[in-house]
Amino acid sequence: MTAVNDLVRPDRYPRSAAYDPAWLLDLDMGPNPLWLLEDLARDLDPRPGARVLDLGSGMGATSVFLAREYGVRVVAADWWVGAERAAAVFAAAGVGDRVEAVHAEAHALPFADESFDAIVSIDAFEYFGTADGYLPYLLRFLRPGGQLAVATPAMTREVREMGAIPPHVKAVVGWEAIAWHTPAWCGSSGRSPNSSRSPPRGSRRTAGGTGCCGRAPARRRTRRSGRRTSGSSTCSPRTRARTSASHC
Repeated sequence: MTAVNDLVRPDRYPRSAAYDPAWLLDLDMGPNPLWLLEDLARDLDPRPGARVLDLGSGMGATSVFLAREYGVRVVAADWWVGAERAAAVFAAAGVGDRVEAVHAEAHALPFADESFDAIVSIDAFEYFGTADGYLPYLLRFLRPGGQLAVATPAMTREVREMGAIPPHVKAVVGWEAIAWHTPAWCGSSGRSPNSSRSPPRGSRRTAGGTGCCGRAPARRRTRRSGRRTSGSSTCSPRTRARTSASHC
């Protein structure tokens, strides 16, 4: 079991170090979400007052972190954790006025197009976003010039190319890894079939897998039945490579 003190690393994660590790463990649903978010946020431009969707927010630690550290307004959307339960976490953390809890399924998000300045997903995207058509769907909720930031487990080669999950990966996570992708897939899957734009650069590999972070290009707003077509992906191969946990 990880010692509580091991969750405090001010040298590498100074913002996260200010949070009680016992509080974080009570909300734990996977790898340290604050470390992943703090690392990814170095490539973000979270401005005070911006509206941010925390997609797959779980028990809400990342939403609390976003509201406190960057002064943004957060919509915390999750399917597994009910809105009332998450709202109680936000109220106890003193950010209930800046974080809205929403119970939502990732493929039927109850938001209007161009609702958010940024969309963040920490250690959750692998459960709902690995279909080839999901990124174009998600990008419609970003405002022109908005950012998408994702931290998710990743492969260095596509499973479909290898023909099987590498045994050392399967031994740890089982069949779950069949849905994991590479950073290159992230870049190509986010482009609409009719788009000639290249995906913006800015994604990078963390110790836990792959994260991508980039700015959606400004677009001419074209309304068709309340929808607009997505312009491009915000993900591309990492610019600052680190060691991946999933070597293939």
